[in-house]
Order: sequence, then structure tokens, then C-alpha cells
Amino acid sequence: MKSEFDWVRRGQRLIRMVSELHRMGYQRLRIMPWAHPQAWRLAISPADGFSIRNGAFTASYGKSGAVYTSADGARYFEWDDAHNDNARSLAEKFITRFPDVAQRGLGRDWEYAGWLAELIGFLEQGDWLPIVEWEFMKGKPEDLTILPIYSASSDNFAWEDEAISPRSSPSPNAHHFPLPPAWVEKDDYEHSSEPISADPTRLVRDLGGNLIRLREAIRGFRLKHSRWPTALAVGYSTLDSIKNHHLTPEGFNSLEKRLLVIQQIKQDQIVLRDNAHNEFDYSSEGWGDDQSVSTSDVDRWIWGVSLST
Repeated sequence: MKSEFDWVRRGQRLIRMVSELHRMGYQRLRIMPWAHPQAWRLAISPADGFSIRNGAFTASYGKSGAVYTSADGARYFEWDDAHNDNARSLAEKFITRFPDVAQRGLGRDWEYAGWLAELIGFLEQGDWLPIVEWEFMKGKPEDLTILPIYSASSDNFAWEDEAISPRSSPSPNAHHFPLPPAWVEKDDYEHSSEPISADPTRLVRDLGGNLIRLREAIRGFRLKHSRWPTALAVGYSTLDSIKNHHLTPEGFNSLEKRLLVIQQIKQDQIVLRDNAHNEFDYSSEGWGDDQSVSTSDVDRWIWGVSLST
């Protein structure tokens, strides 16, 4: 159902934009929607700033996120060139124009991404947008046990003490949706795994070329930052070589369980990153002589067995 209200359609489009960002690898970006007098607003911020009691609320959106107000209409984030953009085009602009926010949102959060996709389907049934805070709200956002859904075409609040100190709660007849999962930092850098196979031939077709460079880049990241990476940005031809020439489907699946794989345009790019803005660019930082971390260490971290044996 397409809403008859322009401001509702734009709000829903921005939420779909965040879902597109999730598809592009930025699953640690979250939304905080709220109602301000005469406007609906949406903050998009990294997950680590959100409440552990209400996964849709953050008090730090003004410092670490991007904020849209429906008062700006189709000038999303005050952009003058996005009036006719769809959700995907907006997502591509967002990455370019809010690079720090996007970088901090890089990484996996499948549970939240799934929750948001389901929320979008729910909202598109009506003239609906979510809110976690509003003027004269009774209590605090972190007291909510459900996500209130604001309808542009019906009553939304039940009022108390209107003459003295007006306070409102979601109307008993108003729509609502489950709260998103709370953000919990997932530190899996040192996570160990059982060997997938004692036979590396089940994982590897060809141990040379781009697979050597990939293993060396991961080793370089570990040496440089004393932790394992969480994401791999790789050129499309290099990715195709690793996926279809060097690794078996089982081997590539294991790689994706460890690293969020992001396809880039630059063909020979191999860049490792984590959620703390750390980075190792193989093309510029190259091959290290320090053997305190070996490629066998890399292999055991990803595949549970050394590929060289």
C-alpha cells in the first residue's frame, strides 16, 4: 500500500535506504525515529551508541549520526540533488556524504537487519512510521516495551492530566511492533573453531595467486593491529578469482563466516578492516617479514586447519 501522505512515503523510503545499506555491508547502522513538534525525524547512527534497554533509542545521535526531518521534505539531509532518488540511490549517496558514520556501521548484524526488513513490510501496509520519543511522552524511551507506530490517518495517543501536566502514552488501539534486538558488542576476534576438515583439498582448489595475497593481507592486519579483521573489501575480479578458482564452495563459505566480504570496483584491491576504523591495504602496505603471526595462524582462524599441510 502506498501512503497518500508525501511525508510518510519519504520517511518509509529513508528506512528502506537503511535496509539497502545493510545489503551493502553496513548492518551496524541503526535507526532512531521520533516525533518532534510539527515534524517526524529519523536519526541513522552506528549501533554501538544505542541503548541496551531499547535497541531503537540512542541519546548520542547528534554527535555520531545523520538526522533527517520531514520538515525538509524531499531535501533528504538537506541535499539538493536527491528529490527523485529511490532507496538504493540514497544509500549510495549516504556512504559518500557520511563516510565516518558509514565506516562505523560496517559489519554484520543479521538479527537487526532482519528485524528492519520485517518492520518495512509492516509499515508499508498503511500510513505508518515508527517513533520512540515524542512531545509530552509519559516515561522515557528506555521504558518502552514495544515500538509505537504512528499513523498519519488516526489517533495515536492516550492523554493523562491534560489540564495540569499533560502526558501521553500510545493509544491502546494504536499499532505497534516488537522492539529491535539490543546491541551487544560481538568480540569474536579470538573466537576459536573446530577444524572444518582435516583435508585441505575440501577447502582449496589452488593455493597460489590471489589466495596467497589474501592470506598475507589478513596476516598483515593481525600484525599491524593485534586483532583479527571483520571485513574484506576486494576488487570484483580478485573476488571472482578467490571464490571460483582458489577456494571450493565450502572454503569460501568459511571465509564469509569470518569476514564480511564487500565487492569494490578497483580490480586488484584487497583491504582488511574492522569496526574500530583499523585498516590494512595490501596494495600499499605489502608483505611483512615479521613471522610472529604466520599464514598457518590465518588458516586456522578462518578454516580451522592449515592449508599448507
